[in-house]
Amino acid sequence: DSGDYQLRISDFGILENLMLMPQERQAPAPGEVEIAVRAVGLNFRDVLNALGMLKEFTAQMGIERAEEIPFGGECSGVVVAVGEGVDRLQVGDEVMAVQAIGCLASTVRVRQEFVIAKPSSLSFAAAATVPTAFLTAYYGLMKQAKLQAGDRILIHSAAGGVGQAAVQLAQSAGATVWGTASPPKWEFLTRMGVERVMNSRTLDFKEDIMTATDGRGVDVVLNSLNGEFIPASLDVVTSGGRFVEIGKIGIWDAEQVEQKRDDIEYLPFDLLDLSLADPNLTQEWLSELMAQFEAGQLNALPYQAFELADAVEAFRFMAQAKHRGKVVIEMPVQHEALVKPDASYLITGGLGALGLRVAEWLAERGAKHLVLTSRRGLTERAEAAIAPLTEIAEVKVVAADVANPADVEQMLSEMASELPPLKRVIHAAGVLDDGVLQQQSWERFEQVMAPKVAGTWNLHQGTRELSLDFFACFSSVASLLGAPGQGNYAAANGFMDGLAEYRRGQGLPGLSINWGPWSTGGMAATLSDRDHLRWDAQGIELLTPDRGLQAFDRLLDRNGQVGVLPVNWNRFLAQFPRNADLLFLERFAAEAAPEPAQKSALLEQLECAGEGDRLTMVVAHVREQLARVLGLASPEGIGTRDRLFDLGLDSLMAVELKNRMESSFGCTLRPTLMFDYPTIEALAQYLATEVLPPPVNSAEDSDSEIAAIAEPESAAPEWAIAADDDLAALMATLESISDADLQLQLRSDRRRAWVPQRSVPQRNGAPSL
Repeated sequence: DSGDYQLRISDFGILENLMLMPQERQAPAPGEVEIAVRAVGLNFRDVLNALGMLKEFTAQMGIERAEEIPFGGECSGVVVAVGEGVDRLQVGDEVMAVQAIGCLASTVRVRQEFVIAKPSSLSFAAAATVPTAFLTAYYGLMKQAKLQAGDRILIHSAAGGVGQAAVQLAQSAGATVWGTASPPKWEFLTRMGVERVMNSRTLDFKEDIMTATDGRGVDVVLNSLNGEFIPASLDVVTSGGRFVEIGKIGIWDAEQVEQKRDDIEYLPFDLLDLSLADPNLTQEWLSELMAQFEAGQLNALPYQAFELADAVEAFRFMAQAKHRGKVVIEMPVQHEALVKPDASYLITGGLGALGLRVAEWLAERGAKHLVLTSRRGLTERAEAAIAPLTEIAEVKVVAADVANPADVEQMLSEMASELPPLKRVIHAAGVLDDGVLQQQSWERFEQVMAPKVAGTWNLHQGTRELSLDFFACFSSVASLLGAPGQGNYAAANGFMDGLAEYRRGQGLPGLSINWGPWSTGGMAATLSDRDHLRWDAQGIELLTPDRGLQAFDRLLDRNGQVGVLPVNWNRFLAQFPRNADLLFLERFAAEAAPEPAQKSALLEQLECAGEGDRLTMVVAHVREQLARVLGLASPEGIGTRDRLFDLGLDSLMAVELKNRMESSFGCTLRPTLMFDYPTIEALAQYLATEVLPPPVNSAEDSDSEIAAIAEPESAAPEWAIAADDDLAALMATLESISDADLQLQLRSDRRRAWVPQRSVPQRNGAPSL
């Protein structure tokens, strides 16, 4: 397995459908270069494609299925191969590229005209903010509108990527810059030097501009808004002015604009079409822009960076318009480059079965200087175990107790004088001493905590001044899930987890891996048959060495805390009560894969439910899905009568919520659904009564409901026997309760509340995000 991958989506509409899929590398064609991608600038086109809002455009390119959609259009990285006829670039060049279609992948092939050397002053992440935003603004303002000193320009969405690039270019040209943005971003634009900032959510900008200019208007508008904003923006262009259109959805054609304003110049364009029509022009414009970057006249955009594993969050962050500038996805560095022959590697617990496997794995990938520590030092058995390893690498075995600061100091001092610079620390030392808390003593806690707590801290202190690439702690899933009789071990590993985050906060590398049980080596060597049966009953599989090292390979450039645990989520979650609060586990299981395409458990439950229960179930489901779209940890606090758009839902999120409803209920819903039914109560009522088919047992259910109402209850509910003078207060209380909530309350003592069951299908072996 080459490890090459690309980001794809299994089905339109739901961002959790994004997944990594294998990619087959191909040699670059004549005139192309292959780039190992280091960072990708996410664009709105990517989000619109994921939500299925550009289907007619992709269909024109012959793309019909969701999984064929390529994500990513601009990136930075390193050239790893060149095709015939390439004369501008060579292998090893650090570059950035535009029109790098499908660059949300390990590698991408791009025409050399769309690639240019990365300024040395820019990091890979910063460089990924530049190509599309600045090229779009540069062509629109300088080549199309021919912006000049003294012009007054209105830049819509000025806090976005293209907007901020346009602000810089307009200021550099000597123009007076006005802009629109949502109110939380006004102060930011003011600090950028935008002279007048107005609201991008209302049409008030029209009156503001015409009043401020005594009815004259602005010379240039850079527009990215649609709907009613287009005619309002046309109204503020002065006679003879220029209207530059960079929008993609709902834009006007030339005839519509001419009917309203035949005295202005209308300049719509699409950068992709322009680049493909004349690639050499793109290279010319990139060169002109890079000259300004090298001269310090332009700066990269501010950005919010996400790791590739958090791609879903990155897409949602952009869809919710939370960003200022750009959203960047940082890609894992090719691991071959991370294992360096001219560096030293320290593995504590290195003579244990797991430590030795990691050492062999590093040596096979090119590591030439390995230091393995053990409290007992080199034994005959250990010497025989490392003999094959010494044939391909220099192996130094040190007898040291990492819990002893003096031992760590002496070991690091000897390494500094005898070996190449230390670049990677892998702390795999550990001790088990299981027992229930009543049987524990401070001595037993100390024995377990010494290597995990004192050892980790000593290694941190001893290496914090070194230029490390990697500091990995081999923690345990015990600190995430707990384990019977391992209170001391869970606490010790919890310290390692916390120290990894502490190091990140100090700008140092720090990774804590919460390993599940390994099938061989590690703490698995102490597992009894009973332990194995217990893990299996819980749905937890043992990590084989191959699978464990494959996971480790993917973590070589990561920081933070990562759990590695093969688990059958259906079996694992089944051991908990159906209404249990599973904290992060339920969310993790839900996000591990999209909902199945076949009939869901929800629909099966709804088919057999009575009308009242159906409504209650639909309300609960809509609240849950709304919370996910809004990025909330739970639906708690969302009222059934709260207006959706008052809760923070915007038009793009409304599209995703509609898509989720279509997926849940196996139907097609109209685009205006959230506007027509703007509360959970109204939406659920519509779905339950107008969309869902009648219950399969509707007749029997109706009879049972009637019987239940006719049969007297053994005890009347408290509110039914209220005194006459309390009746008014009672009625007021009932009026404030929604129908759905009231039905849930009335049935709570007769039926068990329905809890949706999650099903997490496999993704055909594709790695999960």
